[in-house]
Amino acid sequence: MNVDQSQRSRVDVVDLARPFTQGRLRLYLTIASIQGLVTLICAVGVSTGVLPAARSLDVVANVFNVLAMVLLPALVVALVADPVRRGAELILVWLPFTAMAQLTFELAWVIGQPLDWWKAEGDPGGTWMWWQFAQTDTRYFGDNPAIFALELTAVVAAIPVLLAFRQLIRVDLTDRARVKALFMAGAGLAVLTSNTLFYFASLARDGFDAIGQGDYGMVKMIALNVPYLIVPVFVLIAIGRQIDWLYQRAAADLSGEVQ
Repeated sequence: MNVDQSQRSRVDVVDLARPFTQGRLRLYLTIASIQGLVTLICAVGVSTGVLPAARSLDVVANVFNVLAMVLLPALVVALVADPVRRGAELILVWLPFTAMAQLTFELAWVIGQPLDWWKAEGDPGGTWMWWQFAQTDTRYFGDNPAIFALELTAVVAAIPVLLAFRQLIRVDLTDRARVKALFMAGAGLAVLTSNTLFYFASLARDGFDAIGQGDYGMVKMIALNVPYLIVPVFVLIAIGRQIDWLYQRAAADLSGEVQ
């Protein structure tokens, strides 16, 4: 009987660390890779003068960004029937996605802001990716201290999220260590979600005066930020359920040992 319990425990841990089928994993990686490739092509193209810093390029790059943000969690929900596996998969898909967004795009902006890299005037060149977003939210030009604090907080909060992800994909992770990693991921994700809420609240408080590019800018701002406000809610629910499930399993195992 003890051997059967041990085997069941091992299967459960592997399922939480590797819930993906090979087909779904390839699909997720393909979507993320296409998004990254399109962004890279646009950024390098503008910086080398091959592509113009035009509205059309702005639209193309951000359509792929939004599609990746929406498709990745939506596909998990649509393709995975088992609730335990679906929760584990949603956690492992969203954590690296959101953490790397902060540790690439946001980190570069945080570094460049004190160095006065982000200017509204002139050819954006190699700063195009950040320049095109600042065209939408003009607070990202100049030295707005509140925006700097918001983005710095996001970068710092992304570090434990990424570290937790690295732990959660380990197939040899004990339940106790997994719970700790889930709590760390949940805390970092909660800070990132609060940051997004602060972002929207600050825009609304000023009557959205900082929004540039007219109606397109408003749609773009909402499309690029709302997923970071909605998807984490479901990921946090999945984290809570997985922690609860692990605690219940530990209690059941302990009860079996006592008997």
